[in-house]
Amino acid sequence: MTTPTQPTHGIDDEQTVEAVDLRDLPPPEPMVAVMDALDAPLPACGYWAFLLPRFPEPLVTRIEAMGLAFRAEPAPDYRGVLMLIMPGGEQG
Repeated sequence: MTTPTQPTHGIDDEQTVEAVDLRDLPPPEPMVAVMDALDAPLPACGYWAFLLPRFPEPLVTRIEAMGLAFRAEPAPDYRGVLMLIMPGGEQG
């Protein structure tokens, strides 16, 4: 079984977003890339998705200060963390 390097996550078939794989970037580039992406319009599915090399503790404070919520879980291939960021709501 092959796991894609950029899995697709979606609410339904019409609204999907491809996770941006930042796992191979050296620090602090993953955090900078996430912050730059959050300045862009919200994807149609209602959240941004990132594959990160580890849980981004320094980024959490910035995400919350922006009024955003997040959910983090192991990446599908267990190499890092899948982080979904969305407006408001509960963290998970």
